[in-house]
Formats: sequence, C-alpha cells, structure tokens
Amino acid sequence: MRSHYLGKAISATPRRRGSRAFWIVPPCLALGLGCAAFLAFCGVPAPLRVWEAATVEVRGNRVLLATEVREAAALGNRPGWLFLDTGKVRARLNRHPWIASVEVRRIPWRTLRLEITERVPEALVPHRDGLAEVDADGVLLPLGGDRVAADLPTLTGLALDTLRFGARVPEPRVLAALDFLGRCRASHREVWWRISEVRLGEPGLVRLVLQGFGAEVWLRPGSMGDGKLAVLQAVLPHLEKTMPEARVIDLRFRDQVVVEGGTAVPASAASPSHS
Repeated sequence: MRSHYLGKAISATPRRRGSRAFWIVPPCLALGLGCAAFLAFCGVPAPLRVWEAATVEVRGNRVLLATEVREAAALGNRPGWLFLDTGKVRARLNRHPWIASVEVRRIPWRTLRLEITERVPEALVPHRDGLAEVDADGVLLPLGGDRVAADLPTLTGLALDTLRFGARVPEPRVLAALDFLGRCRASHREVWWRISEVRLGEPGLVRLVLQGFGAEVWLRPGSMGDGKLAVLQAVLPHLEKTMPEARVIDLRFRDQVVVEGGTAVPASAASPSHS
C-alpha cells in the first residue's frame, strides 16, 4: 500500500549555521588597518618601539667620554635593541685606538650596555708636530679634543710620524723602553718619577734625562733590567749630594758606575745584583 505521508524528508546532513569567526574577523581587520594607518601617519610612539633601545649605558671609560664611545659604536639616533647585531657594534668599537676590548649586552628592559676596557698609556712620543701616547704594547694613542697629555716620560729620537693611531710601533727599541718603564714604575717608583725623557736616537745607547738633576743616565739597550734600576736608585742620592755638577752617570759597564767629571763607583757597593 502506498504511503500517504506528505511530511518533509529528513536529511542525514545537518544544516550549517553561521560561524562566529565570520563576524569577528572583519572588525579585527578593519581595526588593524586603522591602527596601521594611524601609526604610519603619526609615527610609532617611543614607548611602543620595543625593537629600539631606550637607554644606552657606557661603562669602564675613564679617558673617553660616553659620547665618544656612542659615536664610535655608530648606533644612530634610534639605536637598535631587539634585532641589534652586537657583533658588528663590537667590531666598530674595537677599531677605536683607545679601546682594548669591549662587551655589548642587551639588558631588560630596552637597555643597551657598552662595557669597554681602555688602554693604559705608558709614555709620550712626538707625533706630527704634537704629542701622542703609547701603551705598554706599543699602540699609538691620540690626544684629541680636550684631553691633555698624562705626566709620563717621553720617548724621543725616533720618527713615528708615518704611523696611524691605533697601530703598533714596530721599533724594538721603543718596545724595550716601554718594558723598562713599566718595570721601573712597578718596582722602583722613586726612579720612575724622576725620568722625564728617554732618548733612543743613537745606536747602542739609551739616555735617561732626570728631573732635578743635570746628569744623563747612559744604558745599553740590552742591559735595561731591574739590576740597573737598583744600582741607579742606590747611587743617585749620593751623587746628587756629592757631585751635583755631574753630566753623565754611565751604567753601561758591568761592575762599575762611571760618572763623567768624577770617579768610578763600584757597582757592587751600590747593589748586590746588576745586569
């Protein structure tokens, strides 16, 4: 028998209703486009620039000004922070003559820290109608801006005008004199304070000019050791009192100190060890 049911057929697949995302996505896109247009027209406010450093700290500088360090780092008006290439900043700073080493660190929140180690000058040298400084490794350091020369001995007698700042002096006599001055300051500071000039112009001879005494001290380049410093420290007060007119204190001999215009002083009487 044929059925007389005229109702609607029941579908096995339920009818889809409208998704919430369909109603949420368009307003979000419109809001995003509006914000992007506003920021493009007015600029991103500083508090929202999370990719930029808000503060740049400079630590470890004693000779260089903080502005000089930031200028050498070439960070620009808006230094980076989130995407900053610290290796490139470190390489730029290491090219500065006064900077021996540097660490570049990102510190929360949006702080960039430049920790530098400066070179320590050991002596002065004439350079291009002026003065420059050299550290214990022989690196030539400029005296620019308001910086004044330190109270250090001056190395003279050699032409260094062709060297650029930051370069290492290749002359062995300069390196030997720097080593001598460093050891003198460490172990015989009274003598170091008296040395005003180290003359290196003559082969086989080093002349020390002392403050407050007209006599020069003569040394052989190969005998600039602690033993000679001990001898000089021992005989200098005696000679200043007894021979103020002396012109040369010759320490080139092994067993005696020869004073020009006076008598030879046995080196053993001044110090038990000498070189």
